[in-house]
Amino acid sequence: MNYEETDKEYYESKWRFIGEWEKQKAPYFKKKPGIEGLLALELIKSRINSGRLLDVGCGGGRNTILFASNGFEAYGVDFSKSAVRLAKMLGRENNSSAKFSVQSVFDLRFENDFFDVVTDFGLFHHLRKRDVSNYLKRVSRMLNKKGYLILYTFSDKSKKTGNYKPFSKRNWSSRAGVYNHYYSKEEISKIFSKKFKIVKSRLIKEENRKLAFNLSLMRKY
Repeated sequence: MNYEETDKEYYESKWRFIGEWEKQKAPYFKKKPGIEGLLALELIKSRINSGRLLDVGCGGGRNTILFASNGFEAYGVDFSKSAVRLAKMLGRENNSSAKFSVQSVFDLRFENDFFDVVTDFGLFHHLRKRDVSNYLKRVSRMLNKKGYLILYTFSDKSKKTGNYKPFSKRNWSSRAGVYNHYYSKEEISKIFSKKFKIVKSRLIKEENRKLAFNLSLMRKY
């Protein structure tokens, strides 16, 4: 089964029918940068102040635009045509230098070692186990030597939400065919340790949300 096509159809249906951004409930359907983007910017600025940055699964582009306005040559990619269309519109509204294109993380059309930073605000935790090694390979290829990866994922410290129950043996859920994985810090370390060193990590609990998130800053070996 081609899960990426299933996921693409789901998110395409979500982004296609966005009218007024302000009326959307989900945080990632907002125009303003999210708390994850602001905290990630603070993290990466403690290391480097500029460079090429790739935002995978950029959605409507709010965090890509944030980095573009803070010294980075920012590129945003998403497999949803509707999301990229909205990201380009938001970029024009903000007179942003951010560049957006329709691309899958598994088929990125950039040269090896092209980026200094790769950001992922909510893509990785939707990948099935069989796709994780391919993701690592693709992301690592994009980053230059000693480049940084910023990863924002669902945490196993989330409260009960949907059909996910904290402290149970099952650390994943599925809704409308979309897979959600709730990662522990130990699990992230185990998966990424072969290619990355975790520099900093923190647990983030967003106000009025049951979900908790891991924000990790990693550096490529």
